[in-house]
Amino acid sequence: MKYSYTVIRKFLYQIYVLINKILSSVVWIEIIRSEKHPYKRLKDLNIQTIIDIWANEWQFLSTFMQIFPNTHYHCFEPLSDAFKILQHDFWNKANIQLYNTWLWADNSVVSINKSEYNPSSSLLEMSDTHKTAFPHTSNSVSEQITIKKLDDYSINGENLLIKIDTQWYELEIMKGGTNTIRNAKVCIIETSVVELYNNQPLFDEIYEFMKNLWFEYRWAYDQLKNPHDWSVLQQDVIFIKKIIKKNV
Repeated sequence: MKYSYTVIRKFLYQIYVLINKILSSVVWIEIIRSEKHPYKRLKDLNIQTIIDIWANEWQFLSTFMQIFPNTHYHCFEPLSDAFKILQHDFWNKANIQLYNTWLWADNSVVSINKSEYNPSSSLLEMSDTHKTAFPHTSNSVSEQITIKKLDDYSINGENLLIKIDTQWYELEIMKGGTNTIRNAKVCIIETSVVELYNNQPLFDEIYEFMKNLWFEYRWAYDQLKNPHDWSVLQQDVIFIKKIIKKNV
């Protein structure tokens, strides 16, 4: 029996997702160990404080702790089960502060669509494009969460880095954290090229927001591609604050 190339490719991608999920739950295996990793280009910026917005199950946190082991971390995670994992793994780390809340443009209590694949959970409804490209993420249940504004936490620190990866509510979080973002040195923001969630903001809106806060687009660390046609769906973009040169 013959199988089409698309079917075989889809099958191989599903195997990849399964293997990656198993490995990530047992041991951290990443290209971060290589000096060529794009994040290591940030080492010279002497980052002293990091805000991780939607820490999930410590993927980003573990990566950056290898680069900035002595930096102070503020990690926000709204989902109860993922937050328990963070508490279990980092309860004895004095430089890591955990917050069981979702950040937003205002303060409220809402329901989140919690995907069976945790990182795909969102306040927005998943689009058909998302479900078709990644069917293993389509099933979800509702979970009530508390939302607050980033600026309400008044997190300060020299050489601040902010990472925002919240499944397409990045712009709302940025609106509620404008003052904090304005004081950052680096921002890493997940952006989308096409709608993976209904009515989500796309790259252009994120770019314009950051440009108005005097940030420059530098490079994209990672890209998510559609396994059916390999078109780019999203990318993690690195913005760095412009240096204002003073006249002598």
